[in-house]
Amino acid sequence: MQPVLVRGLKRSFVIAPGTIGRPLEALRTTPELPGPEPVPEEVVIAPAGGHYRLLFPSGLAALGSLRECLLQVDARISRQATAAERDALILPAALLRSPAEQRIALVGGARAGKSWIALALMARGWQIEGDAWAAVRLGGLCALPRTIRIDEKPAALPAFLRGFAANAPLLPVDLSRNVHAVDPRSFGSPWRLQAGPVAAMFFLDRADGSRGAISLLDRDAAFRRGLILGADRISGAGAAGLRLALAAAPAYRLQVGCPERAAERVEGACAGGVPDCSFN
Repeated sequence: MQPVLVRGLKRSFVIAPGTIGRPLEALRTTPELPGPEPVPEEVVIAPAGGHYRLLFPSGLAALGSLRECLLQVDARISRQATAAERDALILPAALLRSPAEQRIALVGGARAGKSWIALALMARGWQIEGDAWAAVRLGGLCALPRTIRIDEKPAALPAFLRGFAANAPLLPVDLSRNVHAVDPRSFGSPWRLQAGPVAAMFFLDRADGSRGAISLLDRDAAFRRGLILGADRISGAGAAGLRLALAAAPAYRLQVGCPERAAERVEGACAGGVPDCSFN
């Protein structure tokens, strides 16, 4: 196999070739990054008896199953990405660009529907920057790069997502759950990161059943929700950056029912349509 390059905003890793199979493809994250290329560091995962041995450049080592080693690599990448952004507010958010180059943020916690709506928008010609975390600074928002993660239960997915999930490698999230790691370039567009303002911010809530709703959200209420979601990754400059972002762009509450209908409402709000409505 070829080396797997895993890149963050300021650090990257190369997982050396060996006897490991396709699961490592789930960690391949290579968006077009602004600034100089990061210098790769080699992470070695090698068989060790009935287990695997994981060795980081720092000398830190771990022994366990391949699943546990992959968990360690993925967690380390996330920790280092957020540690590099200590002057920012780190929000659980997906950042996307419309065909007209409007940038939006879909903000919500785990399983709020960020990935599903992001994929629905990508099927309509949008490009994704990231669907996990976004760093909020005075100069705007920037995604922390990561492949798109969707749960390993194709039957529970909307029909238009099943093909992408079925062809994507599996990555363990914890000892009882796997996710499909979908490469953002699967839709045929480049994967590019940028930093700057957004045209709108959508704060996601799960809807009861398949019926969703969208409404304007007061900026103060949106600011409070952002602080709560980023409570363990917050800084004064990041909070000020969130205030500036909300002062320059409308905020919406989006109750996610059907992701395809939710994507349509996002597009309508970006086009200046009247957003306050419910939908099936």
